[in-house]
Parts: sequence; C-alpha cells; structure tokens
Amino acid sequence: MLNNFRISQRFVTIMAMFWLSFGVLASLALWGLFVGADRLDYVAKQRLSTVAQLHAVLKNNQANRTEVLLAFQHAPTSPLAAIHEHPVSLHLDLIVKRRAENDEAWPRLGAGFISPEEKALFEDADAKRKAWTARVDATLAAMKAGDFSDTVMASFLQAGRREGMALFDAL
Repeated sequence: MLNNFRISQRFVTIMAMFWLSFGVLASLALWGLFVGADRLDYVAKQRLSTVAQLHAVLKNNQANRTEVLLAFQHAPTSPLAAIHEHPVSLHLDLIVKRRAENDEAWPRLGAGFISPEEKALFEDADAKRKAWTARVDATLAAMKAGDFSDTVMASFLQAGRREGMALFDAL
C-alpha cells in the first residue's frame, strides 16, 4: 500500500500515525494518572485519617496507664510521696481528660471502618476497651477513696497484663 506513495508522503503518513498513536497513549496515561490520584486521595482522606485517630486513642490509653502508675507514687506510705510537689488529683484529672478525648473519638473511629471484617475487628476492640476501662475505673475509684494498697496496685498490674495488653493488641 505504501508503495503507491512517494517517499515524502510515506514519511508524513508514518509520522502522522506515530503522533496520533502517541497522543492516544498519552491521553490514556493521563486519564490513568488522574483516576489513580482520585483513588489515592480517598485512601489518604479516609484510611489514613482513621489510622491517625486510632493512633491518638492508643497513645491516650498508654498515657493513662502511665498516669495510673504515677498516681500510685502518691501513696501516703510510699517514700516517693514526699518528693511530689503536686496532688494526686493532677494525675487523675489527666486520666479523665484523656478518657473524654477517647470517648469522643471512639464513635468517629468506628465509622471509618467499612468492610464486615473491619467492623468485626472494631467490635472486638470495643469489647476489650470496655473490659480495660472497667478495670481502670475500679483502680481510680480506689485511689479517689485513698486506697493505694498493694492489693489495688496488684489488681491494676494484672489488668494491665490481661485486659490492657488485649486492648493494645486489638488496636
């Protein structure tokens, strides 16, 4: 077919086909990039914000666990009680503040999970969170009543090994 054309016509025809195919391929590539960018934007907004919220909840739980241990240093019989220049209520108030932040973030966190598997994992973590919270609440109630006994501390440490670690593993 090309034998019927002069060399210059052949060259122009081949160059036109080349640029036409290049334009089609470039258009397809740009379309793919824009579709990919939209999908990555969804991942960044939805999924990564859920991960950031989950990290904040986990960080608050770990900080509250530390605050309980610091509060135990305020026991009247503890040699460390004398070096503290602040009341035990400082630690207890921080725990209450972080707990309120977690309680506020928890429903938003659950809304970020879409698939049935994710929802099942969230429900499992929620049950473990409730178990851990109940054990921490019992410790806080004892502290507010002035009971810093070894029994209360042992119960909290045991809860940390069981319910606390179960929650942290679930998160």
